[in-house]
Amino acid sequence: MYKRYIAKFPKGASFEEAQYRAAIIPVFMGKFEEGWKLVEAFIKAHPRSQYVEDAKYRLMICKYAANLFDEVLADVAKWEKDHPGGMMEPEVLCLKGDCLSAQLQTEAAAEAYEKAVKTAWTDEVLNYAQNEASKLLQKLGRTDRLSKMWEDFIEQKPDHQNVVVGIYWISKAKSKDGKVDEAKQIIVSQLKRSLNESKNESVEMLLQQLSQLCWKRPRPKVTTNNHDAATPVAQDGKEPPAGDQPAPPAEPPPPRRGMPWPSSRKSSSLLT
Repeated sequence: MYKRYIAKFPKGASFEEAQYRAAIIPVFMGKFEEGWKLVEAFIKAHPRSQYVEDAKYRLMICKYAANLFDEVLADVAKWEKDHPGGMMEPEVLCLKGDCLSAQLQTEAAAEAYEKAVKTAWTDEVLNYAQNEASKLLQKLGRTDRLSKMWEDFIEQKPDHQNVVVGIYWISKAKSKDGKVDEAKQIIVSQLKRSLNESKNESVEMLLQQLSQLCWKRPRPKVTTNNHDAATPVAQDGKEPPAGDQPAPPAEPPPPRRGMPWPSSRKSSSLLT
């Protein structure tokens, strides 16, 4: 479609847009080497185009696919300088986090994802950034930052569908800090509001988390028998029953972060 328009209307009002959309199609198809050449050629031909901000991000995606993490990080730094507060900032920050995570720079990667959470304006990017940040902050043992990230989000968007997922992570962080009763209360309060939301699969995740917290008992004392074999005994003197522990709740699966179709600031009846 775009190639036909380019050939038929070389001076058309949407010629530049058609050129750009034709250039990024290979990127969406996973043909990164071909897309790299086409997008790079577009940027050189139209350095002041309204699509350059988006084009540079697509070019970074191609380099990321080639495992050129250092080069991508350098491009990210330049992009942030050239396009502060740009529309693609959340996506660029997530890509930065991906590169840093691939290089095992966990702390820096978590910070990039946290920034993306604050600036994301599509649910797809928001979900990805929240999930990646949560996993890395948990890995770092930074339950304080994990809780704050989700608490700030819930305060800003109390009706968002991700609130239930946020409650899961907050309660998990509280539990890690030894605040089990507080974690239970947070879950119960949310369940009272969410139990009727049958379409929200995260409610089941909260119920599993609550059951696990309620099952937890004080750490058992350890005694030894005549054969010096250590046998765990609960504080009430009884052996803990085998097989009664519920399976731990599954971690919320990381949503697949795609590459949103570039939105034009100018509407085009031909190309939309």
